[in-house]
Amino acid sequence: MKVSSDNLKTIVPLKEGSQNSTCENGNVYYKGITFGSELDGAVLLHVSAYEMIFGKKRKNSGKGKKRLAVVKISCGKESIHREYKGILITGFSKNGIGLTYNSQRLLFSSSAQTNDKAQALKEITITPGHWIPFFWNHPDKAIMISTRLGIIGIALGVLSIILSIT
Repeated sequence: MKVSSDNLKTIVPLKEGSQNSTCENGNVYYKGITFGSELDGAVLLHVSAYEMIFGKKRKNSGKGKKRLAVVKISCGKESIHREYKGILITGFSKNGIGLTYNSQRLLFSSSAQTNDKAQALKEITITPGHWIPFFWNHPDKAIMISTRLGIIGIALGVLSIILSIT
């Protein structure tokens, strides 16, 4: 799925006095967060985008936990992995994409040096991602460190089993 620069929105907390999430002035005012960084590990996409990205409909299992859906967002040489969150907000188009300021900074770090952000924005592609790079490079440091230590622990455990057998 390709996204144009007109559809990129920044996720910010809901304005005081507002009741529902809205999309206006290039921002997604999202209900339920106090800081935009709370959604650093997520990308907001229209609910119909799931089928365009993954090629199948998302199973609707009610309000229970849904399976983690990871997407890879690429722009030139840079790419980030984020959790798919489907939204249906007034003013948010079907080709819209909502990223926090920190996620945009990571995605456009190399294109910002060329001062050609408008051209770089036209080249954003969204494809299915994998959970390992999502957790390995997670924006929440506690999750990232836990994942890395867990994988290192598994590798050392396998190595110790191999050494004890031989």
